[in-house]
Amino acid sequence: KNVIIFGAAMSCMEKCCRADIAFKLMDMMRIEGVSPNVHIYNSAISACARCGLWEKGLALFEEMERQGVVRDVVTYNAVLDAVCSQVVTARALFQQGVEKGFYARVSRLGKHWLELDLHFLSLGGGEIALGWWFSECLVPYLENSEKLAAVKSIDIVTGYGKTRMRGARAGDDGMR
Repeated sequence: KNVIIFGAAMSCMEKCCRADIAFKLMDMMRIEGVSPNVHIYNSAISACARCGLWEKGLALFEEMERQGVVRDVVTYNAVLDAVCSQVVTARALFQQGVEKGFYARVSRLGKHWLELDLHFLSLGGGEIALGWWFSECLVPYLENSEKLAAVKSIDIVTGYGKTRMRGARAGDDGMR
């Protein structure tokens, strides 16, 4: 058994909302001396998001740093899905992602236009980004009547034409 086989199994557990089995797989990996990589952690955190286990998802996210596993944008999207109901925590994690450059193109502010681009964000990440954008980016324009008068367009780009509502997958995907 190796990390690729475990990764395939973890991906299946994520998609079928079986975080319990995903945790057992991670335990088996450790017993067998196979180190979880970023993809394993991302699947486990996503499984937590789908199963409403935000605390466990956050704990796995934090464990990655202790284990020396480098987080990527997928990791941040997964943890934002898991913790989006915990707005203060989610905002702090989103801000970390912004500082790491993962969400550098989310907000574009020009003299005559303001844009929020949610293309590369997960559902939970998009919700948190929207709140962040309104409070951190839009409010300064709204408080300055001269800046606001120059704005001709405010756009929110939500994606590539895909539409998914929370709980829309068969059997409810746990995203609330």
